[in-house]
Amino acid sequence: FNNNLFAPGISVDNYKALTENPNLPLFNRAVSGTYPPGSTIKMVTAAAALQENVVTKDTIINDNGVLVINNQFNPSIKYNFYGWKRNGLGPMNVRDAIAESSDIYFYTVAGGHPNSKIQGLGVEKLADYFRMFAMGSITGIDIQGEKPGVVADPNWKAKYFNNDPVAGKWYLGDTYHIAIGQGDMLTTPLQVAVWTAAIANDGKANKPHLLKEVITHNGEVIHKPKLELLINAQINPQHMDAIQEGMRQNVIGSKGSGRQLQALPISSAGKTGTSQFDGSDPSRTHAWFTSYAPYENPEIVVTILVEAGGEGHAAAVPIAKDALQWWADNRYGK
Repeated sequence: FNNNLFAPGISVDNYKALTENPNLPLFNRAVSGTYPPGSTIKMVTAAAALQENVVTKDTIINDNGVLVINNQFNPSIKYNFYGWKRNGLGPMNVRDAIAESSDIYFYTVAGGHPNSKIQGLGVEKLADYFRMFAMGSITGIDIQGEKPGVVADPNWKAKYFNNDPVAGKWYLGDTYHIAIGQGDMLTTPLQVAVWTAAIANDGKANKPHLLKEVITHNGEVIHKPKLELLINAQINPQHMDAIQEGMRQNVIGSKGSGRQLQALPISSAGKTGTSQFDGSDPSRTHAWFTSYAPYENPEIVVTILVEAGGEGHAAAVPIAKDALQWWADNRYGK
């Protein structure tokens, strides 16, 4: 909508048109909209798995397209947990798994698998790292209406289902789902941008602000928000390097979903996400892409969400490319 409509005092008719619009144009999705983050969360899952020595940066996990889990009470009942590519992506290390978004890799490092030597992080440890990267709480940005989102874990699920012994029980499949940003995980676009900034900045990110400074007519700075660390993850620098390299390969690799950014005049790194949100129709998905640039010395994060937009690489990446192109032309080095 046109912000200028509000400057002189918006008319009753114009305001009514905005408030009755089914697309909710006045709803501030960046801070108040909560969505499953999909694969944009995989960098944090990777940080947890590396830091907790579940895997090393060179550990290989074979993505054959599906993990088969037996029912814990009746082994004849089996559950299939599929990756996005049903015939598999092949052998994956952490860089490959981020670049090509291997669900099977992140299922395994999060929850383990009976046929794997990898034990998995477990849900409690994984949820701790999600909170370490500022999920499940407001960032404190200087604007009203911010929502905290949800970090799903056994305590949350039990309370949500009022301690129902069946519906409120936490299953291995729940751990698999939150590891790839699905299940009951909910985040705001701002939170995704903030943890992307932390990945780009070796595990640290400041509390976000809209206000840069207040100056007088003669240029005197009379107020400037103080810098406050919001995320201080203290991840081993070698682990952070591997995660950053995976995001870089998402852009420059032959199989990366962010390849459109190769055409930019600046280097960049990114991660797509395609998150299901409609249990009655799994084909309905939000399109995500979160990115930073320049890769070698990051200055900007661009996070895109297209509600019900389909695939992240098709709907969100082109928008990020346009935004980064504008920034490169009008802001970088100036």
